[in-house]
Amino acid sequence: MRILKRVLLGLGSFCGLIIVVAIVLAMSSAHFKTQQAPFVTSFVIDLSHRWKLADVQDRLSNHFIEQASSAEGQLALRRISTLGALRSVQDLEIRNYSMMTNGTTAVFAFKGTFDNDVALVTVTVLRKSGTVRVMAFHIDPIPGRTVPSPARVQT
Repeated sequence: MRILKRVLLGLGSFCGLIIVVAIVLAMSSAHFKTQQAPFVTSFVIDLSHRWKLADVQDRLSNHFIEQASSAEGQLALRRISTLGALRSVQDLEIRNYSMMTNGTTAVFAFKGTFDNDVALVTVTVLRKSGTVRVMAFHIDPIPGRTVPSPARVQT
């Protein structure tokens, strides 16, 4: 009976620990979203003005710059440039939030209204040592819309 009591107490403590960790992660991701949402929206706004990487290069990871500077990356940028400039952001949400020893990453997704169409925009960011960099960027036009889906440019 004594052993059963200790096992049950151990399981209860373990379950309590899991619940505390889940609550801490939820609060941390909400805080990360609040902190980084302005960065994400300003990145897409600045990039979409002219669709030139030079306009946002200081916010991009080195690997992303390499991929986006390739012929395939330049083609993808030319294809999505037909969207025009970003005019509004709706339904901004955070996906795939993770905290690791090499930094905190998250995928932000939102519905963006551009000059010429509406699209689902995803931006993957990494915060490391207080610096935030864009690791990946993807635009998917809403099904049934006019602009074809560009190739994915991501790390």
